[in-house]
Amino acid sequence: MQEVAEDSLTLITDDGAALPLADGATVLVTGAGGAAKLDVVVDELISLGHAATALNGPIPEDAAEAAAAVDTVLVLTSSSGFTTPASQVALVGALAGSGTSVVHAAVRNPYDVVHVGEVAASLATYSTADVSLRALAGVLAGTVKPSGTLPVPIPTADGSGEAFPIGHGLG
Repeated sequence: MQEVAEDSLTLITDDGAALPLADGATVLVTGAGGAAKLDVVVDELISLGHAATALNGPIPEDAAEAAAAVDTVLVLTSSSGFTTPASQVALVGALAGSGTSVVHAAVRNPYDVVHVGEVAASLATYSTADVSLRALAGVLAGTVKPSGTLPVPIPTADGSGEAFPIGHGLG
């Protein structure tokens, strides 16, 4: 199961500087999924040599303040349709405005990438299963190379064109 999860992770965008994390980087893990899911990522990052903490259910301004104390933020989003919930978009926006490098992971479907705004990197895990979340931590730590490709095309946020074609993946 772990190998399947690792093989499916798709790196959709990357500024070239965010991944993998520097050795011993400090990471704030926040966003969708709840405390138990955030803790899976935190525990795996710690086991891979990073200092990581979770912030569950944050107010965007509080999350941005917490982000200022770390090297990188990993923010998870999860939407059941094409449009990402406004509260999740606001959280990503506040984190991106903090000046800290933000890595975004869409944990349900990959469409969130066109709604969350500018981030250092964006990945799709397609699942909140623990194996997928551990694979996500591995990508950040550099022990897993994201080799997945998009199983669907991703339209632009306004639906007027195509942002990413089927088969896209930077891994």
